[in-house]
Amino acid sequence: MKKNRFIAFVSAVSLTAGLLFTSCYDNIYALIEKEVAIDNDGLNGDISNIVRCGNFLFLSNGSIFGKKAEPRITKNWRRTTSPVNGASEFNVSDRVAMLAADSTYVYALALFYDEGDDGSNFNYRRAIYAAKGADFPALQWKLVDTSALTTGDTIGDDYHSIKNVFDNKSNTTRNAYANIMGNIYKLNGPSTPTIIQDLEDHFIGQSPALTMNCTNFKETDYFSNYYAFASDSQFLYYSPTYTKGDSNTISLSSAIYYSDNPSSGVFNPLYSKHYVLSLAVTKDFLFYGTDNGLERLCIDSANPLFGQVVSFANNGNNVISEHVYMVYVLDETKPMAMTDLYCASTIYSSISSSTDSYDSIGLYACNAGGNWNRDGD
Repeated sequence: MKKNRFIAFVSAVSLTAGLLFTSCYDNIYALIEKEVAIDNDGLNGDISNIVRCGNFLFLSNGSIFGKKAEPRITKNWRRTTSPVNGASEFNVSDRVAMLAADSTYVYALALFYDEGDDGSNFNYRRAIYAAKGADFPALQWKLVDTSALTTGDTIGDDYHSIKNVFDNKSNTTRNAYANIMGNIYKLNGPSTPTIIQDLEDHFIGQSPALTMNCTNFKETDYFSNYYAFASDSQFLYYSPTYTKGDSNTISLSSAIYYSDNPSSGVFNPLYSKHYVLSLAVTKDFLFYGTDNGLERLCIDSANPLFGQVVSFANNGNNVISEHVYMVYVLDETKPMAMTDLYCASTIYSSISSSTDSYDSIGLYACNAGGNWNRDGD
């Protein structure tokens, strides 16, 4: 498979940043346009991702919340049991950094913290836990056995054996994976994960060792180190925004590429108005997060606006004006006006220096073409 030869960056910059790779950040949501009143009664915190396991959705903001995967149901998120207890003996908040799911299990990547000699906090240990999603809300977490795959439990702050967990985002054939020591493993409940061979044959990006994303396209799982990576029944889509190894710098791109035959290495370009950080698909639009809020791009070939960035009919143009690292679509087979959308954002500054308050931090949702609003319990 040809890799990267077809990639032409429209524009790229480097920032000292990067999801799990960065030392600290606050995610702060911008206020919505004046015509729409915002309900501040929603989930707060750093929403890393939303995953589906059977009939339930789960998300993590350090703690874990879940709800039924039903359309047009606002809020109703309930706190579940967690594999971490919150504050550790060092008064540092141990947390769940991200989730993944297959058709049976939800997987949580847990981060445990210690206090260094200089008084700073550092993540000294990472572990993966598994629980059956059907047991929601009383999830029974079990430690995933990675003892034969890692160099030990306690790793310095600059390197961790377990990089991340992720899944293929399929609602029909769902698989979950973990990047451990630069190798990709399929998660199998609490049992020892199974290594994926010949990953290069279905990899798009810079280095398989940095894999942190996956999408299922035509019954095949494709892997990438790009943040924005998704597919529908016709095309696989990506934008080449990625973290440069362990350097804590992000290379950003405003290009989006699509192909009906990814293994050929031939992709066609589309262009965003801003740098692309996350990506999800509805039947008629690419719905994606940028460094300047939300955008959507028409992918309906019968529409004269195909390939163009199209303003939202609701308040989506103004709901968030910062970095949007998480977007999620409940049912990618339906048009945008008939399914539910979720998003979350992050900015690289402290909350004390922001004009936003803690009440404006959290999850937002758009239910079946309605206005964006806070989403919570």
